Amino acid sequence: MPKRASFEGFPSATDIETTVIRNGEALSIDLPPAAVAVLGEVKLSFGDVTSSVVPAPQKIAKKLRDALPDHVVWRSEDDLLACLPEGAEPTAVARLLIYPGKELVQEDVRGLVWAHVMRGDTRAPPLEWLVVPRAHKVAAVAEWRKRRSAPDGAWPTADELRAAGVENVQTLTQNVGQILLLPPHALAIARNGETGRELLQWSRASAAIAEDDPCALLPSPVVEDSSGNVSVHALPESGSTFATDDAWRRLQRHPPVALAAFLTLCRQLQPPSPSAGTSPDAKQRKLLKSLIAPCRALLEMERIEGGKVCATHSLSLSLSLPLSHAMPDLCVVHTRSSAPVV
Repeated sequence: MPKRASFEGFPSATDIETTVIRNGEALSIDLPPAAVAVLGEVKLSFGDVTSSVVPAPQKIAKKLRDALPDHVVWRSEDDLLACLPEGAEPTAVARLLIYPGKELVQEDVRGLVWAHVMRGDTRAPPLEWLVVPRAHKVAAVAEWRKRRSAPDGAWPTADELRAAGVENVQTLTQNVGQILLLPPHALAIARNGETGRELLQWSRASAAIAEDDPCALLPSPVVEDSSGNVSVHALPESGSTFATDDAWRRLQRHPPVALAAFLTLCRQLQPPSPSAGTSPDAKQRKLLKSLIAPCRALLEMERIEGGKVCATHSLSLSLSLPLSHAMPDLCVVHTRSSAPVV
């Protein structure tokens, strides 16, 4: 992929990784002028769709991609999801519609950074976001459950969550012409006023999160109910759109990122040529070894069959280390299963 020109004034990849991944903070950034122009080119209306979540039109997605820096677009060279096998993710960009007076609730369970770009009238009031980090999601959801019987059923405000002991709650506003990045594993609520909103949304998986916590790329249980059932979601299905997601959307929200990370590291560790005499350095070997443990378990490859997301391939990963010219072996074991995956 050829490198595009630099975008003056836009945060660098390092700055974004520090803020969003390492510090776990959401970040709102003004879009480059070219991207703002793209958002105004294609006219879409709320009346042309029958669902609040649909694949984004390819025309606007392609133009927007060309108008943004490589380190925030989807499936660029530094995005681990670019290493997924063909067919593992059919749609990269979603179009989200938030109707007047409604809320958008989203929870990441796979260690992804989610980007949101808002289209519409620049004179419209900003969209309000409430972001809860991974460590405090369960407490935030518990507080929300207490209020579900209220007439509006709305999420607590940031001040109400803080008063209930939920820590590190972040609030932001997003205007038309801005991109908002949500940190991995965050629970986010976008509050809308009396104006309909349209967001273009996509995800990225960064090697930075694998370096800090390799297991963060795998879904980890966070909730256990009174019956001992464990879920990777702090948010119950009834509290989000997950239960009614189409197959493409489930696949987009839950890609096998651990596999993508493993494949990326394999590529990084491969010597330039058999005679180059180059072997992985200590940091690379340590990182790869730390990823092997969670990856050695069978990873489910999500695919679409008959309109349902099913596990059709199980991947068994193994590592051979003599470390001279070491290249991890990826062993693919083909199995068939009709069991839905989360």
